[in-house]
Amino acid sequence: MCAHSADRLRQGLAVRAVEVLGLPESVAGARPSLDKYRLQADPQCLRGLSAVLAAQLPSDTEVLAGIELGGVPLAAALALETGLPWALVRRGSGRPPEAGRTAGAAVTGRRTVVVKDMARTGAAITAAAALLREGGAVVTHAAVGLNWNPGLAEQLLPVGVVPLTALTLPELRRAWRGSAVRGQGWVETGEGGEGVPGGSRTTQEGGTA
Repeated sequence: MCAHSADRLRQGLAVRAVEVLGLPESVAGARPSLDKYRLQADPQCLRGLSAVLAAQLPSDTEVLAGIELGGVPLAAALALETGLPWALVRRGSGRPPEAGRTAGAAVTGRRTVVVKDMARTGAAITAAAALLREGGAVVTHAAVGLNWNPGLAEQLLPVGVVPLTALTLPELRRAWRGSAVRGQGWVETGEGGEGVPGGSRTTQEGGTA
């Protein structure tokens, strides 16, 4: 995919994401929240996310590893886009040891890309990379559908993981500003010079992101 085509694809994806997420309506109210699952519930967005990420994957990628729950549909879509096998990375410690922390494609000795639907702190990616490496996987990259954190690359640098992103916060902001939708607007947070819709960074998923 040429650079021009890739840019157009990302721009179109950002516009669609703004519509699907319901910005700025999704951030109205006393406790604003963002239903991130709307992105992957929309076939057009899911197809766009996987296409943008597929173009960025290292050429020697052998396995995709989706972090449950949100990373699963994106990993599956990315597998369909690329023809690569995919594995599930389980979260939490409530399962018996024999259940395993990964399922699906084997990762031992294979170059594996972590797949996450949304990243804020990078904690879930860090944990998944460590778990996969314990299982013998070679992990150097993470594919992220929606990156809310402008400092994600720096935060993952110490653990040797390079993030590949389909959509970023600035891209959503530009798409929203360029759309016909107007309303609550974006509030500057002072974090890395970026803003968030309605001044909130909460999602409907608990735990680390």
